Amino acid sequence: MCFYKQATTFFLFAALFFIIPECTGQVSVWNMGSSPGKHKDRFSLKDWRNKIRQWGMEDSFRHQLSVSAGFNTNGWTGGACYILNRNNKKRLFRLSVTEVMHEKETKVMQENTARYEIGTRTPFVFGKIHNLYLVQLGYGSELPLLPSLFEGTTHLGLMYSAGLSLCIAKPYYIHYIEDIGSDPYIVQIRYEAATSEQFLTRPNILGSAPWHKGLWESAIAPGIFADAALTIEPGRKSGLVKRMLLGVNFNYSVKPRAILAEHEGRSFFPYCYIGIELGKRW
Repeated sequence: MCFYKQATTFFLFAALFFIIPECTGQVSVWNMGSSPGKHKDRFSLKDWRNKIRQWGMEDSFRHQLSVSAGFNTNGWTGGACYILNRNNKKRLFRLSVTEVMHEKETKVMQENTARYEIGTRTPFVFGKIHNLYLVQLGYGSELPLLPSLFEGTTHLGLMYSAGLSLCIAKPYYIHYIEDIGSDPYIVQIRYEAATSEQFLTRPNILGSAPWHKGLWESAIAPGIFADAALTIEPGRKSGLVKRMLLGVNFNYSVKPRAILAEHEGRSFFPYCYIGIELGKRW
């Protein structure tokens, strides 16, 4: 999965979804007390002083609940975030789920046409032994970097958190063609010591098994994580959360997990991500 193509798609979507709508019909504080077409009133020194004092303190909401989705350098990520705003101090609680993919894994198809009559071929990742997921639950805060000093301007913030995580390794099953006798048949196998040779025999692989196969055989290992993200919110409004996230995440698991056969397992999973967050403030 190419992160750069995903990032380009997200930036184009953000331009259409966030920036362009905000460039039309904005009512700025410079227009307060003026009708369209008339000369804009200038702020007095007192108005300027009051605005500067309110930098980073413009949020009157008490609660914020949002969901997010995006792509990262390892796969995809999604989650939910709750922010409690007390005395202008924002405390956040976040839950996220992330897929971790190996940089060398690619999907392929069975190319032996003589095998088609045995069953339906499906894409599979040759040599993949686990689907790896990170479930993270953390606590943190949000700080303004460049608050919306005037209505209609872009708000930049920093959101950071840390906490506990679970590394879930789900066995990856494939449809394997057994050639015993004159009547070949299909079996579902995973990578184990007894099946390692068959698992890596590509001509006999018809495709991947359904995702849920092996779900109850998943192995779970605890860990910790730290996350930091730049939030970009054009034309911020008090009631609606609509912003982009650009972040980095570092996750450590107490037990190494391998994604591909014949590759060493890993305990440390760093990645960068880009996403969109939508929600409500009240």
